[in-house]
Amino acid sequence: MKSIHDFLITPAGKRYNNTKEVEGKSLILNTEMQNHIFVNREAIVLSTPVIGNRTGIEVGHKVLVHHNIFRRFRDVHGEEKNSRAYFNEDNYLCPEDQVYMVDKGNGWEALPGFTFVQPIKETRLFQDTTEIPLWGIVAYPDPSEKTIALNEVVAFTPSSEFEFNVDGKKVYRILSYNLTINHGYKTDQVANNSSWNASSGGTN
Repeated sequence: MKSIHDFLITPAGKRYNNTKEVEGKSLILNTEMQNHIFVNREAIVLSTPVIGNRTGIEVGHKVLVHHNIFRRFRDVHGEEKNSRAYFNEDNYLCPEDQVYMVDKGNGWEALPGFTFVQPIKETRLFQDTTEIPLWGIVAYPDPSEKTIALNEVVAFTPSSEFEFNVDGKKVYRILSYNLTINHGYKTDQVANNSSWNASSGGTN
């Protein structure tokens, strides 16, 4: 089965990453269906679009997608509903603009238009945050953006960051046009890896 414009995908694992193994026992981290924080965002591609696939993504590749793809909701009557991406059983239709990264077997790569940065740890005294706001270290550069390279320090616009956990690293997905300053390489900056979803494991 092929969609005209969308990828057909299935979750890489469960739809939600709600548990963590602790000393051989399963600890429940979340019981709220609507909470996007614990929605799994890794998927396996089952088929590619007939028209308009400009990503190089092929069947069997692993991709990172928007949190609403696998998410369930309650409607105004309190009834559980799948997202509109739901097709059948464990199959979902995902548009190209909601696919952010791909792993073709050699590790994660950002897709054109997206840059993933690690937040920078706040080391100054008497600060009320653990991160320096609106700054990050490039962890997965945009392949179409030649002026930004891996490990460079960049700034981005407010409210343009969306948190993911990739390869055990806390990263923010930034639309590349929301990057405002490139400060180059700064060896004195340290990434902050604390994350709300790191405990659930996997890419989330």
